Amino acid sequence: MPVGLAIFNTTGQLDYFNQTAQQIIGKQEINKLTATSWTEICRICVGNDEQPCSQENNLILQALQGKITHYDYVKFYRSGQPIALEVWGVPVFSQPNNTTTSALLVFQDITRRKQAEAEQAATVDESLQVSKQLEYYLLALEQEVAEQTSVLQEREQTLRAILDATTDTILMMELDGTIVTINPTGISRLNANPYNVVGSCFYDYLTMDIAEKRRAVVDKVVRIKQPLVLEDERNNRWFEINFFPVLNPANFVERIVIFARDITGRKQAEEALRLSQFSLDHSADGIQWIRPDGLHLYVNDSFCNLVSYSRDELLSMRITDVDCQPSIIPWSEQWQEHKRKGSFTFETEYRRREGTIFPVEITTSYLAFKGKEYLFTSVRNITERKEAERALAIANQAKSLFLTNMSHELRTPLNGILGFAQILQMADNLTAEQREGVGVIRQSGEHLLTLIGDILDLAKIEAGKLELILSDFRFQEFIRTIIDLFRLRAKQKGITFVYKELNSERETTELWEKLPLAVKTDEKRLRQILLNLLSNAVKFTERGSVTLMVGCQKEQLYFMIEDTGIGIALNELETIFQPFQQVGHKSRKVEGTGLGLSITRKLVETMGGQLQVESHLNRGSVFKLILPIQHSSNVSSVPVKTHKVTGYRKSGESKMLTLEEAPISILIVDDSRENRMVLVSMLKRLGFNLLEAADGQEALDKVYLHHPQVVLMDLMMPKMNGFDCTRQIRQQAELQDTIVIVLSASVFARDRQDSLEAGCHDFLPKPVDRNQLLQKLAVHCQLEWIYEPTTLIESNSETATAIVCIQGPPPRPAQDLLELAKLGDVQALVERSQELAEHCPELQPFNQEIHLLAKDFKMRQLQKFIEQFIKE
Repeated sequence: MPVGLAIFNTTGQLDYFNQTAQQIIGKQEINKLTATSWTEICRICVGNDEQPCSQENNLILQALQGKITHYDYVKFYRSGQPIALEVWGVPVFSQPNNTTTSALLVFQDITRRKQAEAEQAATVDESLQVSKQLEYYLLALEQEVAEQTSVLQEREQTLRAILDATTDTILMMELDGTIVTINPTGISRLNANPYNVVGSCFYDYLTMDIAEKRRAVVDKVVRIKQPLVLEDERNNRWFEINFFPVLNPANFVERIVIFARDITGRKQAEEALRLSQFSLDHSADGIQWIRPDGLHLYVNDSFCNLVSYSRDELLSMRITDVDCQPSIIPWSEQWQEHKRKGSFTFETEYRRREGTIFPVEITTSYLAFKGKEYLFTSVRNITERKEAERALAIANQAKSLFLTNMSHELRTPLNGILGFAQILQMADNLTAEQREGVGVIRQSGEHLLTLIGDILDLAKIEAGKLELILSDFRFQEFIRTIIDLFRLRAKQKGITFVYKELNSERETTELWEKLPLAVKTDEKRLRQILLNLLSNAVKFTERGSVTLMVGCQKEQLYFMIEDTGIGIALNELETIFQPFQQVGHKSRKVEGTGLGLSITRKLVETMGGQLQVESHLNRGSVFKLILPIQHSSNVSSVPVKTHKVTGYRKSGESKMLTLEEAPISILIVDDSRENRMVLVSMLKRLGFNLLEAADGQEALDKVYLHHPQVVLMDLMMPKMNGFDCTRQIRQQAELQDTIVIVLSASVFARDRQDSLEAGCHDFLPKPVDRNQLLQKLAVHCQLEWIYEPTTLIESNSETATAIVCIQGPPPRPAQDLLELAKLGDVQALVERSQELAEHCPELQPFNQEIHLLAKDFKMRQLQKFIEQFIKE
């Protein structure tokens, strides 16, 4: 007999029906069929009683509640006419969460059978008709039984397919535990024999204690006639077990259906969720979940303690209620900014309930979850960190003050040493040996100045304030001064100093270029790097040699410093670049601050270079330095030709000023007698009228009395410092043209800036370089220097502080001057040279030489002199 199938969703609406269902129920009625209408159009028949259908005996609603229900006789009224049906209600469960997803209604039309039964009952007394029709009814009954059997088989096959496909255990048993049916998953989990599991006792597959617990559950289900659910853990696997009662028409439990599902994954997810929630609740940092309207969705205990509010209070407050630095930007725009950035960290201040304010660091992340948007923020109290930063700032300020004072105290005596060394180098009566000794004094003093600079540089590097000053200089002369200095040091220590120029003839494995005559880079920092590396090499070499190799490739300078010293252990190769670290045996007496290599590496990195080291203990080390440079044509590449400065004149005039012709008056202000002596010795031979003052107050008095054109001002002095003195000078209208040049032992940019803001024209660090001082005077006083008219002297050492180097113009202007010299147009030549010098004060020595040669009409020498600047 065909079976009608209908599937209802959880709302009681019909989702599916087969053709047989439509034929039985009717085409119009089937489309209107719902769980609710089923109650209205059906009657339950038990024996001779006919009961109305209610929620308690509605098969669809019972199935949606997870119960399997069967009625063998239900009257269904189609268009007011009853149809006899046999009906089953079966729940359908979902795999992930074991919830009922739909109800399966299985029914067949037994109207004919019931009519037959009714007719048989009506004619029971009519024995004759019964006997005649008995055979007919028997045949009809046989057919009906066959049809019912077919339907039952079809139903059984459908249910069996469902049972076999599910990964849940499905088992039906008698009340005594006898298994009636079980699916393959259940057989596997019970570890039972599939051939004889049906008919065996369910409890026999369980341990004794578990069997007793399961019997107790079954007894309760029988007693309350309601399903029960329990969770059970076995061998690290979690199961959810449902016990469903199967009720007979008399409302007695006659069987038990067991559904068991593996929920290990869900349990693990729940555990992870609990751990996540626990970590949020107990995090040391404050946690906020914020909604788009700014209200708190969640806060943890730490955040509550942080701002001294309860959780209930905070959940009714907005983020702006605790942030005491509210933005002028509307919250809706701030939200979009958070959404755009995704995740970022910033600092602000929060306010506690009692009104106290404290700094916080906030890491915020924009999150979208199930169609809703949130901000997740982690809030950290950074009061202690801020206090530590303030303490560190105070310590750094104290360190800077110490370094400033140390620099001042050390540079003051060095000013005397280096100043008089420069003055001695100008003497005409020195022998070659004496001149060399003076050069060594000066170079050694400058080396000591470099060591002082190391400590100051460390402070600048730590503060991120180290700047590079690029300049054009003669590279080969620069290297020669390095070589001269370390040849002497090596000789004094009894070791050999070797210099090699890397070129293609010597080093066939590399294509080395010729060393550039002039380069553009930070000359001071390059010298500092080489001095540190070579000083270490000499320091740690007792026997053998120190070798300096220099090469050039593709606008990069290569330096290799190789020594045969004590070497460095492999595990100390990185330690040597840390501040205040020195390697080697502790009993070894080693000079130095331990800063050299640390500063050297940072300088190299700042200059865009690389510093590498290879070393073998007790065999020596090799330091490899690679630095990017620019080739320069702005410096004369010929051997340095020098003139001694003998006097000065006003720019554009031809004769030197004398004392009787109103010479420039210079007031030297310094509390150190030695420093004043150095400046007096530098300047007195040039024809200046010199005055002295030992402090700011004395300087102010002499400025009012003598009105000097120039004041060379020290900064740190008793009674009145240089800043205050300069400010008072600037307050006098008649002293507005007085030129104030600071000469200070302080090398901090702050003092330089403060002096300029106080009204000073320029700033020079101590020890004073005579060449730089003369250049500043020439610029600010509009002077030209008068040079000794002698043959140019070739120099192989750096003596420019006592003798001024001639710097020539670029090749193009030099070519123009050469053409004028060839034409014999002396007047045009002198005028053009004068124009170049006015635009570039560094060309004044060049201009002076042009004037001297043009005055005597030495045209051939003029041409040769100019040509040397074109050949560069």
